[in-house]
Amino acid sequence: MKESYLGFFWVLWAHSIGDMALQTTYIINNKQSKFMVLLAHSIIWAGCIGIALKYLNCYASWKMAFLIITHFLTDTWSVNKDTKHPGNWQKVNTIDQIIHFIQLVIVYVL
Repeated sequence: MKESYLGFFWVLWAHSIGDMALQTTYIINNKQSKFMVLLAHSIIWAGCIGIALKYLNCYASWKMAFLIITHFLTDTWSVNKDTKHPGNWQKVNTIDQIIHFIQLVIVYVL
């Protein structure tokens, strides 16, 4: 069981790299208005997690498709909510990260 928790740590770490460290100011400022910027961010994020999944020998193509699509939809929701209600940024970001955490659990467990 200890290896399972350690493996999930790698997936969570990959999420942090893809969703925070590799999300440039340009992406942050343009992902709400430019489809391709948000799509690129989703692919970069999923790619980081895909590398971790490959390292852990639990990579599958369907997981990549699932990650890209669900990340794109989640971030579309969050940037739209953040734009309409800027005072709720922390609440929207918390919900966004909870959804991403659930996505990571799904691709790690299945």
